Amino acid sequence: MSKATAQLVAILLLFTATARVLMEVAVTKNPPSIAQLPKEVTVDVEIATPTPTVARKVPSKKSVGRCSNTRFITYGNMKKSRHFNRLMSFIGALALADRLGRTVVLAEAEGGGVDTDIRNTYDMSILSQRYCFVDTLPKITNKTTGCMIMKGTKTNLNQCTETSKVRSKLVWNDVNTAAYELNTNDVLYIPLTIYLNEMIDTFCIWKYLYPVPSIKLQVEDISRKLHPYMAIHLRSLETSCEDRVRKKNLPEKAQQIMTQQCTMTPAYVAGLQKVANITKLYIADDGQRPAVTSALTNKFDTSTYKGTNGLHIDFWMLVEADYFIGNQMSTLSMNACMARRGRGRLCNNFVGKTSKEVPCAN
Repeated sequence: MSKATAQLVAILLLFTATARVLMEVAVTKNPPSIAQLPKEVTVDVEIATPTPTVARKVPSKKSVGRCSNTRFITYGNMKKSRHFNRLMSFIGALALADRLGRTVVLAEAEGGGVDTDIRNTYDMSILSQRYCFVDTLPKITNKTTGCMIMKGTKTNLNQCTETSKVRSKLVWNDVNTAAYELNTNDVLYIPLTIYLNEMIDTFCIWKYLYPVPSIKLQVEDISRKLHPYMAIHLRSLETSCEDRVRKKNLPEKAQQIMTQQCTMTPAYVAGLQKVANITKLYIADDGQRPAVTSALTNKFDTSTYKGTNGLHIDFWMLVEADYFIGNQMSTLSMNACMARRGRGRLCNNFVGKTSKEVPCAN
């Protein structure tokens, strides 16, 4: 065999092997549709801080052109719910509306004030470039309404009577099935969309949530002076935090970690500080356990903010922190975690899937 012939045979063999590999790679299962939502939530109690490698897909800027002006989602809030419960309800509604090709109608803010109406504290113009929502429901001739509530939550079918001309009622335990069964209606009413955050990955939406310019400038100024910094959220839930953790019947390891999130002892924070290798500590404090605040202030190089818009400054300082120490029993901490995940940052002391998600695609 000549040298040229041998080279040709080698090239053909290499080509054949490569083609075989490519064919094997191509034979894979079809990925699940974006509409296939999980039927249950699993708890993974390992604390993980992986390097994000795979990006989630989010709607393109062109999505604003597909916003429906005939099909809507309306939603309710928990009774006497506070700002961050309302925010989670809105985000949950956006996530489902995006899957169903609907437009969200912002729920009215009961009680008024800057801390109840989310329109006063977030730059909604950025969010509206990617997701569909309006302030009020337009008039629809011969409107039909479907109502959907979640099985196992503190709601009942009587809440569906809050809507007019209810065509169908359904208690769900499968978001995918229930939503599509009712999707023929002009309006889909969901009393408590806050629970959708447990069933649908919503964190990519948070990537486009930003504060109004006045709050943004304040946060940038404070964080620039502290960087790098750890941020800790002290939240005792009117001293009921530990009791709420116990009632969740979590695995032992998860219960232990989440109890530590409630108590936030200096020893616990010192252990996390050693991992983070950061000295400065920003404290977002609910003020309900002054002894804990005092103990942390005496041991660490701490900073706090006590000016106007304190709740929202604290929230965004948690989001922007180089290392985040939160409390998973608090919706403020959970919202900060979602906003961090949407930006490709970790919720460093959390357990479960919230501790190890990947960033969103551009």
